[in-house]
Amino acid sequence: MYYHLEPANSSLVWDRLPMSIAFTALFSSVVSECIDARAGDALLFPLLTLGIFSVLFWAWTEQTGSGDLRPYILVQFLPLVLIPLILILYRPPRDYAAAIWGLAVLYLISKGFEVADRQVYALTGAVSGHTIKHVLAAAGTGLIAAMLDRREGRRETA
Repeated sequence: MYYHLEPANSSLVWDRLPMSIAFTALFSSVVSECIDARAGDALLFPLLTLGIFSVLFWAWTEQTGSGDLRPYILVQFLPLVLIPLILILYRPPRDYAAAIWGLAVLYLISKGFEVADRQVYALTGAVSGHTIKHVLAAAGTGLIAAMLDRREGRRETA
């Protein structure tokens, strides 16, 4: 939210940082749920560190004039390739797989709206593609929250 109040490269760090944390935590969760819980747990801290580093590295290189996004792009897009592969190659719990696939679809659609930001605004005259991106990303997060809530409800009744 801070970035959107005052858009600038200095505030963009605070937009990218939580996203990198979310991407790396999600990937750790997928490994934990689909492959091995201990491996997913062991990956969490290193992946979070990598995500944070990718943003700080970009910010540092931005100040030196090059703005190198390669590590951040890796953190953001490599899970988009690996997560579907993991979901296909391993047998995750059905409720988890459905929520992650739903999140992935909403995320890809949201990126489309982000790319078409100006066109969407020109078409609607009131709402930008970037705004819709945020709504769709929140809906994807809602799918995960709902799945976890249902799981918790099953544990309480068991």
